[in-house]
Amino acid sequence: KQRGIVTTKTGTEIKKRELRDIGKLAVNAFNGEVDPIIEQVTYANYARAQERINTIFNKINGLIEDQEICISTKYLQLKLKEMAIAYDYREMEQRARDEQAAIRAQMKEEEDARAEAEEHREKALKEEEVYKTALEEARAELAKASEAEKAKYEAIIAEKEKELAEAHAKTERATAMAQITKKGHVYIISNIGSFGEDVLKIGMTRREEPKDRIRELGDASVPFGSDIHAMIPADDAPALEAALHWEFEARTMN
Repeated sequence: KQRGIVTTKTGTEIKKRELRDIGKLAVNAFNGEVDPIIEQVTYANYARAQERINTIFNKINGLIEDQEICISTKYLQLKLKEMAIAYDYREMEQRARDEQAAIRAQMKEEEDARAEAEEHREKALKEEEVYKTALEEARAELAKASEAEKAKYEAIIAEKEKELAEAHAKTERATAMAQITKKGHVYIISNIGSFGEDVLKIGMTRREEPKDRIRELGDASVPFGSDIHAMIPADDAPALEAALHWEFEARTMN
């Protein structure tokens, strides 16, 4: 029955069956036109969607006014409220997608920085090895040089020692930077309300405050906060995370 949805002009309940049938058809027609509008509502078309729903409401009521019945304004307000709820839900979904995209972008940026730092470190190590070899060769030449040539090779050795010291300092800087980009925390968390019991997530963050990352995961993707079972500081967090993933690979869900 469309009790309270379709009423007489005076607001009383419809008694005649044929009028109730007409009312049902009117409500079905109203829903058929309004529901697609609700499904497609966005920030850009919200005001226009309200206008369209009101227009459809007035149009259908105009078609049945000769029967002295109408779709109630209460039902119209319920439909407008339904649209508002749908809009809020889609906005929440979009914010969640945006936040997850931002998190993924940050993680990629951090991983790129780590890879770049490691590349610089490897390059610095190779350069230091080249200078070390050159110094050893110069010292070998000095050992077998004549008195007249010693001054020449001593100057070469002094220059090579300077170059080696500079290369070593460069290696130290590159190593420190690589270590900084690897440092972080590996976390183990659960979220019974969202994923059920006996489900754990193993992840890694380089945040100075690692719990911020856990809060982001809850705010962006699930309706409940997560429980932290372990927060492990590590000088090489990516390696520790990878080792744990490998250890539990057979029980991985996704």
